[in-house]
Amino acid sequence: MNGFNAKGSGVGQDSAAVAKRSVSLDGNAIRKILADQQIDPYVIYDTARCSFADRLFQPVVHEDVDDIRLWLLDRWPDPPRFTSEVFDCDDFAIMFKSFATLFTYYRQARLPLAIGIAWGVFPQINPDLHALNFAITPNNKAVWFEPQDLLQPGARWRTGIIPTRIDRIVC
Repeated sequence: MNGFNAKGSGVGQDSAAVAKRSVSLDGNAIRKILADQQIDPYVIYDTARCSFADRLFQPVVHEDVDDIRLWLLDRWPDPPRFTSEVFDCDDFAIMFKSFATLFTYYRQARLPLAIGIAWGVFPQINPDLHALNFAITPNNKAVWFEPQDLLQPGARWRTGIIPTRIDRIVC
C-alpha cells in the first residue's frame, strides 16, 4: 500500500470518497479495516492493545492531513527536532494526533478524525519498534504516515509504509 498520497492510494477526493465521508466509523469498523489488511488480530481485537478514545470517528481524506500539517506549521514555525528519548518517534506521533484533535475542534467538526497512533515494526523506516500515525480513509483503507516527515519544509508524504508487526493502536 502506498503512503498518504492522493494518487494511487485511493485517498483523493473522488465522488465515492466524498459520499462515504459522511459515514462514521466506530472502533469495531476500524478494527475490521485493520484486520482486513492483515494486521495481527490479537492486537486489533485485544482492548488492552487497541484503544479508542471516542465512540465514532470521521474518515480522513488526504486534504485533512495536509490542512492539519499546514495549520500546525503556521502556529508552530519552529517545530522540535528529533531528540533521542526526549522528543522521539512516539512524541511526534502523540503530538500529531493531539494537533489533529485540536484542528478538528477549531473546525467545529461533528466527529473527530479517524487518526491514530500505532506502535510496531515498520521496516521501511526502522527495523526496531517505532511509533507513527495512521488514518482510516473513506474507502476503508488504513494509511500509515510518519509525522516527523510532515514537519520539515517542503514535506512530502513517505510512501510504502507497511507494518510487519503492531504492538499497540490508539485512536
